[in-house]
Amino acid sequence: MKRHYKLNLRKNIPNQNHLTLSEQIYSLHQEIYDWAFKFCHTAQDARDICHDVLIKAITKQHEYKRDTNLSAWLRTLCRNHFIDLQRQKERRRTIKLSDYTPAEPSKLHTIDKDLIRQCIYQLPIKERNILTLYLYGYTPKEISQELNMKYGLTRQYLMTGKNKLYFKLQELKNL
Repeated sequence: MKRHYKLNLRKNIPNQNHLTLSEQIYSLHQEIYDWAFKFCHTAQDARDICHDVLIKAITKQHEYKRDTNLSAWLRTLCRNHFIDLQRQKERRRTIKLSDYTPAEPSKLHTIDKDLIRQCIYQLPIKERNILTLYLYGYTPKEISQELNMKYGLTRQYLMTGKNKLYFKLQELKNL
């Protein structure tokens, strides 16, 4: 595999038995970068993840169990950090207003926000509440816990609400 970025750090430290845990973590930096690159497929994101994982590993080295595989522990930290970043990106997502352009493009931002809000308020109460929380960045699992509902039921209401919202917006768009 072609490496897109090389960290200018020490490589191949022999006889790691005498090294501290921080030095052992540091010696595996290129492996951490390679794992991160496999997850995110961009050099910049891989460097960021590698940097964050190195910092996290050094600050949380008291949680590492000495008899376990250090490489596996770092791989787990890398994977979990990537998943956390993906969830953060997902929470920041918004409805693309360009998909629902009104007849007058000059009023795009004001009409669409009001139009979406109006369509959401026309939904039944359960679907409205779940969809509103979802648009604020909550995951279906968090919504189900917040509303004391079963997870499957929450997902069902969410999908139904999304579909109804989509069709209402399409209906209004075609008017």
